[in-house]
Amino acid sequence: MRFIYIILIGLLFACSNSSFEQEQLRINELIAEYDSLFITVENIDISSAGVNLKRYKESLEYSQSKLSTEKKPSLKTMTFLNDMKLMKRQFRNAPRQHKGFITNIIRNQEQLENLRNDINNSIFNKEEINAIVLREEQAYEALSIKVKEFQIAYPSYETRFDSLFQLTETFNYE
Repeated sequence: MRFIYIILIGLLFACSNSSFEQEQLRINELIAEYDSLFITVENIDISSAGVNLKRYKESLEYSQSKLSTEKKPSLKTMTFLNDMKLMKRQFRNAPRQHKGFITNIIRNQEQLENLRNDINNSIFNKEEINAIVLREEQAYEALSIKVKEFQIAYPSYETRFDSLFQLTETFNYE
């Protein structure tokens, strides 16, 4: 009877360990996906942000020199200047966003490593682990979407700014 009881406990233990294999596999996949996302972020070239901020300041000084101090600027002129200010914000925030992505990726990978250790130490039950893994998957998806949006948006900011910058000298300031 004891022998059957020991075998039954052994089977339950073996089944409980194997039941976490799928979760550990998903955690390993998430870590690998974060590695890939990290490379994507590292390959986003934001080196032009500082240069574009300098160009923005030059164009703003030029634009202000062309504005009349005697009358209020036209709506067209104000719209142009506001578009330029929006570009400034994008270039000023780009390094901070870039660094934030890297920080989040590293932090999330560390959390996944800790979760893997917690699973090995039997800290959580299956329901808790599934809930945590689901949250980690959602966190990855949200960060991945933000990175992709930034990856697409930053070059378009540069293109938009280049066209605005070229208009600076030919724009009719009213």
